[in-house]
This record gives sequence, structure tokens and C-alpha cells, in this order.
Amino acid sequence: MTITERDGGLWVDLFWDDLSETTQAELLNLMGDNGNFDVYPLASINVSPAEEQQQPQDGGVTIIALERKEDNWVSGSCGRYKFEAKVYDAGSKHGINGGRVSKLSIWRTENGVKIEVVCYERGWDKKPANDYDFAVFSAILACLEQLPKENGEGSE
Repeated sequence: MTITERDGGLWVDLFWDDLSETTQAELLNLMGDNGNFDVYPLASINVSPAEEQQQPQDGGVTIIALERKEDNWVSGSCGRYKFEAKVYDAGSKHGINGGRVSKLSIWRTENGVKIEVVCYERGWDKKPANDYDFAVFSAILACLEQLPKENGEGSE
């Protein structure tokens, strides 16, 4: 990961080598070996305070809002996408790649219609279908996995 100042904010860039071998294998299985995963960032996450954030000029993704709710639920938005997730303090066999996120729904709305682009509920129901949806998924997942622990419930 690299941290840089650009576009008026502080950005974390997530690269292929930042991922575990398990995550790399999962992503190759999901997306196929059809990209330059080892050359370009998989995701750019704006970690500036929300009131200072601007959309990146290079087409990257920005986590604009993140709200913790009761019972380990987290919601937020990333560009035109919205998400809800269940995030525990510890990883679990039910989590994405054995991580802390056991449920994740990502969607966008077009012409008043909700279009689900990712659904994970202790297993994959719907994987990202294109590179941009995958970049959004990667950024959101990386952000959720880095959330401070609540010191409440552990793994499920």
C-alpha cells in the first residue's frame, strides 16, 4: 500500500502485492487472469475527512460515507454505489477470504431501480461482474477490514 496526497486529499492505493496469496487466488478465480493486476493499483481509497473529499480525476473510487450501526452493521457509499456490511472484530470461516466481513451487499440505483452488483452472505451469492464493480468491491472490502475493532462481539 502507498499513501499519497493528490486531488486535494490523502489517498491509500492498494496493490496486488498488498494482498494475501489466498486473496490473490480468490480474485484470479473471480476475474480471471486478464489484467495488469501487478502494475496498477487495484483500488484507491480517499481517507481524508468526508468534508474534504473530492472524486478522483483518474477514475478511482472514493469511500465518501461510512456509518457504524448496531449489531456490527456498517453502511456507506462509494461513488454512485451504496453498501451495507456486517463486520466483526475477528475473522471467521464465514467471512470473505476468512476475514471480518461476513455479509456485504453493494448496489447502485439507475432510473429508480436498485441494481445489486455484489452480494456475500457467508458465501457468494453474486460476485462483481466487471472491472469497475470489482474495484469498488475491493476498495470497500479493504476499508471494512481496516475498521477499528468495536471490542464487542468477536467472530460469529
